[in-house]
Amino acid sequence: MNSDEILLIGGLPRSGTSLMMQIAAKAGIENFTDGNRVADINNPNGYAEFDGVKGLMKSNVFLKNVVGKSIKVVSPLIPFIDKGLKYKCIIVDRNISEVLRSQQVMLGKSVDGIPDALMVAFQKQADNAKQFLTNNNIPFITIQHKELFANPISQLAAIKEFTNSEVSIEELSSCIDSKLYRQRNEE
Repeated sequence: MNSDEILLIGGLPRSGTSLMMQIAAKAGIENFTDGNRVADINNPNGYAEFDGVKGLMKSNVFLKNVVGKSIKVVSPLIPFIDKGLKYKCIIVDRNISEVLRSQQVMLGKSVDGIPDALMVAFQKQADNAKQFLTNNNIPFITIQHKELFANPISQLAAIKEFTNSEVSIEELSSCIDSKLYRQRNEE
């Protein structure tokens, strides 16, 4: 990755963005985080977040401090980044029903009866983020969450190439723990 770029790690909440931040760190890219949200049963390896991202709609000035690093920005907030900076983006794409079930479990709610309208709204948020990146000529790749577990070599090779990392695929794969892929669709 170029030292004048920011690596955005994007995706819907519970799509695997924390895992992707771990992979970015393993690839040699410093994560921009504040450590405020600590590991828990839902993310035993941590969240790798920066609280300022939550207020991105009001202020994006902190992004100047992220140059040369990676930062997690959920899909609905990607359109609020400072367009005057240079970015690359890795989008983690996970099946919407898996995302929503994972969120329900995290909130201690039932996974039964998730409204279709919610699934449509989440898909629209994911699509809008990709459209924003395309419209603003921000290079991005999409990593399929399911494939990251089923066929990690191809997904990690794409990440390695995209970030120009010299770290081996084997080292990057050490971040992936299949026991943490819960709420799977059995297809």
